[in-house]
Amino acid sequence: MKAILEFDLPEDHEQFNAATQAQDWVLAMDELDQYLRGLCKHGSTYRSAEGALNVTCEMLHAILQEHNLSLDVIS
Repeated sequence: MKAILEFDLPEDHEQFNAATQAQDWVLAMDELDQYLRGLCKHGSTYRSAEGALNVTCEMLHAILQEHNLSLDVIS
């Protein structure tokens, strides 16, 4: 079985990027999931919820950068 996706560029540029980067998004979210599971399993030394959220946000952005992804494309 074959599937062919067709886009009218440049009008469908956002949909094209979403389709061609889907695997990168899955890998990035799996990496973030593993990071969060590790925190849950092994605990953390964060003094506050705000501190934990700040570090997690930084980790999210690092993972996205590692996979050449950006949240800036979301309208």
